[in-house]
This record gives sequence, C-alpha cells and structure tokens, in this order.
Amino acid sequence: SLDCDVFLTNPDTLNYLVSKNYTIVAPMLRAEGLYSNFWHGMTDDYYYQRTEEYTPVLRRENQGCFTVPMVHSCVLIDLRRRESEYLTYVPSKIDKFDGPNDDIIAFAISANRSAITLNICNELKFGYIMVPLEQNDQLSV
Repeated sequence: SLDCDVFLTNPDTLNYLVSKNYTIVAPMLRAEGLYSNFWHGMTDDYYYQRTEEYTPVLRRENQGCFTVPMVHSCVLIDLRRRESEYLTYVPSKIDKFDGPNDDIIAFAISANRSAITLNICNELKFGYIMVPLEQNDQLSV
C-alpha cells in the first residue's frame, strides 16, 4: 500500500524490499522532526509509544531491517504467502478487537495476531513522507 503523501526517491526501493523476503516490509521514510512511517513502541491500548530505540533507527545510526509494532503509509505485502490472507485494515474484521477504529492499528494488530512481523528497513535512503496535518490545520497554496 502506498499513501499519496509519500515520495519515493530511490528507484531501487521495490527491488530492495522484495529482496528482503519478508511478508511485510516498509522502507523508512523521513519527514521534518521525529515523524516517520514506523513506530518502535506501542502501548497496551494500541497507541504510539516513543522508545529509546526509535531515534537511532530514524537517524540511521543503527542500520538494517528491524521488527517493529507498526509500519504505515508505504508498505510492501507479499500476497503470495498464505499468512497474508489474515491481514486487514478493517477493525471490525478482527475477532475480539477492543482497540480504536483506526486502519493502521487494525493492520498492525491483524499482523501480530497472525504471527507476521512488521519490518522497517533503513539501510538506504528511500524517500520522504509528509507530516500529517492537525485537525484544524489549513492547506494553503
């Protein structure tokens, strides 16, 4: 899946991600500040949790592919793998899900419950993601 606010600048992104041979893998994307397209921690009630490991991965001080609780906005899913059939972005399709009505959280939980790891890779510079607007922010030209 690829959101419209993602800008891939590395022409080798797709080949690189496929070569990693994961069911779910994402290229790490940069934005202003500490925002990116992955979480390195998640609270018990399924929300973002900053961890000590996050910033070194974001700044590429630690490089490689890392298993994380959340990837979003630019995600490669190997649909040839049987376990991918259990993935969903729809909270109501997850048995006994008591979390928020949020598509990316539903995806992460469906992967977790299906024993599928979510992986973020930062060995190369892949591109950028826009920082989301706040509810009252205005678009201007």
